[in-house]
Order: sequence, then structure tokens, then C-alpha cells
Amino acid sequence: NPAPCTCQNTKPANLYVSKDELDDLQRRRAEEFRQYQIRSGKENDVLILAPANTPLQYPMRGFRVTPMNKTLIP
Repeated sequence: NPAPCTCQNTKPANLYVSKDELDDLQRRRAEEFRQYQIRSGKENDVLILAPANTPLQYPMRGFRVTPMNKTLIP
């Protein structure tokens, strides 16, 4: 097993980036993280079935298919 990663030799970003740029960077990262949470949140875990004209219904989202493997449709 590889050893855990440590960042002992790194220096904080505020040594290299101006205060205005650092504030802007933190704001952008916070917004990106919020968008990520929306995309991968609990509302995406809900299985939504598409109404079908045949007896077969299929999930509209939340269904993953792995290449070269059989996948059962819930």
C-alpha cells in the first residue's frame, strides 16, 4: 500500500497570489464546489422512470452502464 500523501513542502497560495486574486479564486472555487454538490447530490440518487408505450419502462437518469458488462435495468 502506498503511503498517504502529505503536503509538507507546499506553501500557501497567498504567498504567490495577490489578495484580490485570492479572494476571486476562493469565490470561484466555492461556486464550483456548490455546482458539484448540486450535480452529485441526493436529488440525483432518486430513480425516475420514463413512462413507456410498451410494458417496458426505463430509468431516465441515475442508471450507470459499465462497458463490456451486463447491467440489469431496475
